[in-house]
Amino acid sequence: MQSSRYRTSRPCPQLGTHHPTPTSTPTPTSGSCATAWVNDIAYVAGNEVSYGGDDWTASQWNYDEAPGGAAGAWTSDGAC
Repeated sequence: MQSSRYRTSRPCPQLGTHHPTPTSTPTPTSGSCATAWVNDIAYVAGNEVSYGGDDWTASQWNYDEAPGGAAGAWTSDGAC
């Protein structure tokens, strides 16, 4: 019977594949709306989006929380 001198290791699981990754939102130019809010993106405090004709700034980390929602995760910056 032959013995193996080398062992192969099993692949390591990928880290972070089950948690949404925060992304940055580009700052809009004057007189325009921010990038539109998307429900499947994680936002962090300071990110800016547009939603319902208004610009909004995230006040905390949030995911799938529409601007103006009950959680208070967004601050309205007014119409854009």
